[in-house]
Amino acid sequence: MPKFPSKSGSEYFIYGKHPVLAAIKNPARKINKLFLTAKSQQELQNQQEIFKIIKAKNIPIKILTNQEISHLLQGDIKHQSFLLNTEPLQIKDANYIFNEIRQDSIDKLLILDQLTDPQNFGAIIRSAIAFGYENIIIARDNACKDSGIVAKASAGMLESSKIYQSNNLNSFIKELKKSVGLNGTIIMPLYTFGKNSTHIFDKDQIYKNEYISM
Repeated sequence: MPKFPSKSGSEYFIYGKHPVLAAIKNPARKINKLFLTAKSQQELQNQQEIFKIIKAKNIPIKILTNQEISHLLQGDIKHQSFLLNTEPLQIKDANYIFNEIRQDSIDKLLILDQLTDPQNFGAIIRSAIAFGYENIIIARDNACKDSGIVAKASAGMLESSKIYQSNNLNSFIKELKKSVGLNGTIIMPLYTFGKNSTHIFDKDQIYKNEYISM
């Protein structure tokens, strides 16, 4: 996984045009430095909205060649001349979400367990956002976290998601049932029977409040 050397070990790279621009637009994203080529810098200067955000956030810009950007990533990675050194997004404890559910500000949740492949995680985030599932619960242990690979696979949709983590997903789901009740609410487990088979509920079974567990 591409990382940027740091004392804390928490910094990492986001690469690719869409993930980088989405991260710049995200108010919650702490950015340390933006790496561009002369050509990609000119492209950003023509996008006034983005360039205003860069100036407002006081993001340092360093101009490199494509080869130098590739060297920083330490691998044959398609970066499209856009590279961002950033801190991970803050992940809240899943228990924070119950107040928002009670206030009807959240009616869709995606709960992911045992998901360790960052490419899969990013692809799921991209699809989840498309279907209105911006609130995602993951396990605290044995699960993917915010990373450059996840950001790239999500096509920048990582920045539109709200990710929470739980020490015990089984306990969280039980508490979720108690918190929201059963009226108009459905918890849909999705799981595989084999390599190429996934159990999915019929679309006619989807109600107002949907909490999907995978």
